[in-house]
Amino acid sequence: MDAYWRLRPKAPDAGTLIGALEELPEGHAREYVFGRGVSAFRMIVVRHSRAIYAYLNLCPHMSLPLNQEPGVFLSHDGQTLLCSRHFAQFEIDGGLCIAGACVGSRLDRIPVHIDADRNMRIG
Repeated sequence: MDAYWRLRPKAPDAGTLIGALEELPEGHAREYVFGRGVSAFRMIVVRHSRAIYAYLNLCPHMSLPLNQEPGVFLSHDGQTLLCSRHFAQFEIDGGLCIAGACVGSRLDRIPVHIDADRNMRIG
């Protein structure tokens, strides 16, 4: 697995608390931000099919955040991540672009685990 996300400014360290699992309902996605300003580290966490997936919030097509509106990351049917700028669609479970301008590219995955207290943590 590539770890491009680790090279980003303000990338959180392994073990960093993201949030409580209960704050992210099944079938939803949420953005978590570390730092401030244009160099803030932005990541998307999705709870889908009883699993957690996390990606750098950066479309591989134009290196812009996937969302234009806060919290809007999923397609209408909730089955893919959607770049609202260029309408690229990405598989939730692997980040592969399956439609749009960057077919075959992938979102940069961030490893996340659930700790004993049911909190989501980086790597």
